[in-house]
Amino acid sequence: IEFAEKETRVYATVKNNGKALLNIGDAVIVQNGKQYNSTDNYEADYEEIPYEIVKGVSSSGIVLFPAISINDFELTIDVHSDDYDEEIDKFIFKISKDCTIQEPINEKPDESKPTTSSTTTETKKPQDERQKAINSAKNLISNYNSANRAWVRDWLINIDGYSYEVAQYAVENISIDWSKYALLFANECLELNPNVHTSPVNSEDISEQLLEQEFTSREINDALSSINWNKYALDYLYLLETWGDITTKENAEERLSWYGFNQEQINYAINNCSIQWQLEDAND
Repeated sequence: IEFAEKETRVYATVKNNGKALLNIGDAVIVQNGKQYNSTDNYEADYEEIPYEIVKGVSSSGIVLFPAISINDFELTIDVHSDDYDEEIDKFIFKISKDCTIQEPINEKPDESKPTTSSTTTETKKPQDERQKAINSAKNLISNYNSANRAWVRDWLINIDGYSYEVAQYAVENISIDWSKYALLFANECLELNPNVHTSPVNSEDISEQLLEQEFTSREINDALSSINWNKYALDYLYLLETWGDITTKENAEERLSWYGFNQEQINYAINNCSIQWQLEDAND
């Protein structure tokens, strides 16, 4: 653990000693009654632990959080197996301010307790139903270009008839790169309609919409960093021309700047467009 001025770095190694593909989910720090979700630092280019780790493989990386006080805290990491018989839920680490780490609490059923054949049958049924829900979710997502947790869960409940608990379990345990779908959803938000005179969507607008669809902060950051904002500025410049809102380069710069595009994006749009500007602009 490293307590830094602007961030908290958790160095971790995960080894998959299980029977199937291991899915690494969200990580959360709780300190003094406040929750801190994992985040990213793209400029630092830290090595990250992958979302999926195959059987027998270990992987190391940095899990990044906002800066917290140098004090005791609790770290929770969601971990799920593709084998639904491996009932791994999450690991909870108690960490002291001197970075001493207690043995993790693995939240899973107590396997030391004997089970009879009747109880095994009873517990197997909900497991089977959960796996069917996961399979239904995978099939649903494969047939659509974009998906999100809220939409998938609602479909499983309202169309496929699963209970909320089973649908939520499926959404949390499905093996999928949600960052990919966060980017697809973000690009849908950026689609421009030439028949609608409206202001461009910005990163704050997209973040709010992605949060409503239950994407995590990490997935949202991945999506925002993958958007080609220069191309978006160029597309919006063509839209301004279609509406007749611009006639000269100076006018175009002013409009794009007023709509919130930065200078790099404005320069890219103007330098790469095929718009025939008015002659008076060329004389300047």
